[in-house]
Amino acid sequence: MIYFEIGQRAKAEETLIHAAEVFEKKLGPDSIWLAQTLSHIAVLESYNPKKEFVKQVINVAGSIAVDVLEENHPEYADYLYRAATVYQNMDEHGLAKATLTEAVKLAQDKYGQKHPEYATAISALGVVLLETKEKDRGKALVEQSERVLADYLGREHPEVIEAMVEVARVKRLLGNPRQALDELVDLEALAKKQLGEDGQPYANVLVEMGRAYLLDGDPQAAQQSLVKAGNIFVEQLGEESPDVKEVLRLLQLARSGNSEQINGEIIHQLEKHVPEYAEYNRIRTVTSQELTEVQERQLRITNMLQRLSQNQ
Repeated sequence: MIYFEIGQRAKAEETLIHAAEVFEKKLGPDSIWLAQTLSHIAVLESYNPKKEFVKQVINVAGSIAVDVLEENHPEYADYLYRAATVYQNMDEHGLAKATLTEAVKLAQDKYGQKHPEYATAISALGVVLLETKEKDRGKALVEQSERVLADYLGREHPEVIEAMVEVARVKRLLGNPRQALDELVDLEALAKKQLGEDGQPYANVLVEMGRAYLLDGDPQAAQQSLVKAGNIFVEQLGEESPDVKEVLRLLQLARSGNSEQINGEIIHQLEKHVPEYAEYNRIRTVTSQELTEVQERQLRITNMLQRLSQNQ
């Protein structure tokens, strides 16, 4: 998935498809490595408007995972998280909720309610619920996750800092950017001390500050945070990464001087990096060669799914 992080989505998918074909040939149709790779492919394909195709990919991956792994195996939990990501990206919030509810139950049964794995599960579920009518419950779960992690790891642990950023993000999503900023301003100093000021985790704090400043009506402060974050992302990931492109779009909003263009929905859409899937959302911007390559990759996936279905 490194190719995806640096903005080379097509190369990422091509690499994953090749890996899946190798695993199928060398390890057989019941390989957990094949299941994991298919689930990663499904994540990359999850903005494809052909929803049934995407569901088939993630369902075949799930069938293999269920057959090969015990439900309490860590890699089965990883599959559930990727499946939930797929459903969430497809706006299938009910399926995402059901998948993560299973992950929460498995984590609770195996680790109890005071373990980081349980905290991870309830946070993921909480984020999904924010997209539904259960926003208050979603917020409560994300906040509970932070408390569990802080009690287990200590408040200055990197995972706890990331959880605190997530809590601030939730407040921003629920329309309280000022509350989010009150937490993020203090959190930035802690993040700089514990995470270092030249890595992606610190840049993530700065980007969240930039989003909150924009929605709180302070574009100048937003620009300062976003420029710092952008420089870190360029150094770490390269200029073509989705994170860099999001920062550039946020900076464009901040510099536009048009406050009417800045709202929570626009910020949230940029945060999802949806525009990176140009071949699906803006098909006319893709060259004929690129379109052919997209179709060829999907055909290879379809043929593999047919072979795997025959073996189940």
